[in-house]
Parts: sequence; structure tokens; C-alpha cells
Amino acid sequence: MTDKTPRPVTEVTLIVHLSLPYKDHEVVITAEPHDISRSADNGCASREESFLGDEGFHPSSRHRVVVRSGTTIVASRVLMAAGGASGVHTHSAFIRDDACFLAVGPFVCALELPALRLLWHACADTATCFGVYDAPGYSSLISHGELEIARFSYSGELLWSESGRDIFSEGFELHAGHAEAIDFNGVRYRFDLQTGRSMESPGS
Repeated sequence: MTDKTPRPVTEVTLIVHLSLPYKDHEVVITAEPHDISRSADNGCASREESFLGDEGFHPSSRHRVVVRSGTTIVASRVLMAAGGASGVHTHSAFIRDDACFLAVGPFVCALELPALRLLWHACADTATCFGVYDAPGYSSLISHGELEIARFSYSGELLWSESGRDIFSEGFELHAGHAEAIDFNGVRYRFDLQTGRSMESPGS
């Protein structure tokens, strides 16, 4: 008998880069050293740079997004942000329709595909955003931040943002109707996806 129970989205897996399929293209996201030179770009086509937030601060996160069609580079954009640094892992980004949603530093943003035009960006966390998750049943994305769990519309509107007693560093799962985050002290929080209201319980 097939188990049809919805399976939660769970822990992140650290990787060198994230590759996402898009129609007959491939979207590749890579974390680069934040102090890398802006000069040479090894022949990448349509390269652009965007600083998310205040450009007066030195960037701590630098993510390159490349769209490929076979061996041809269609577009390339570098996204930079100050604040808490973010790496690239299995929940750094996702694609829905013709947009790529991703986390860079404390921000979430959306890029139009395949040209990688920056559609919008918004601060998702006071410190850093660990990941972004698609919640299509609520026409939203859920951000797992170090200090806040938040819900945004696909157009970038903040719908709610909630914090806990400590940092959300010990795990995150997205379920059908709620998100579960565990803080540094092992306290579990269940955030209702519609309202953001939460219940908490001691960790096991």
C-alpha cells in the first residue's frame, strides 16, 4: 500500500552549488567569496550585479546566478548583501513559473527567468535568512531566518513575521498547514501558515 502522507520539507544539505531545472534551461546558484574582484567574468553573457540593501556596508554574502541552455550562458547576475552571511544549499532557492526565489544574506528576492531581471527584494530577517520554501497552497514563500520566520507573497509583500525566544538554529520543517522551527534551546514552534500564530513546546 502506498503511503500518501505528505512528507515535510526538512533539514538543509550543504552543497557546492545549487542546480535547478527551468524549461529547457538550467539555473545554477553558487556562493562566491564576498571579496572577489569585480573585473573578469570568464566570458559570462549579460552579467549584472545587484546589491541588496544598503551599499554603504561591505557585502558578507555574494551569490552568482547563471542561466544556461546547454553549454550556452544565457544570463548571469551576482547578488550581494551585507548582514549575516548565507551559503548555498538545497533550500537556498526554488523556481515557480518564470521566477527564481532565493535567499541572500538577510534578504529574499525574486529574479525573472530566463533574463535574471531583479523583480523585487525584501529583508526577511534581522540577521540572516537560512532558506526559502515554496508554499503554493498559500500562494506564498516561507523564509527560515535566524531570528524570524516570515511569509511573503510571490510579489514580495510581507504577510507576517514572527520570532521566538532564541535563534532558529536547530531545524526547520514545512508542512501542509504550518511551519515548525526549533530554537537553540530545543523549543519547537509551530507557525500557522495563514496567520503566523505559533504554539511552542519543549524539545524531545
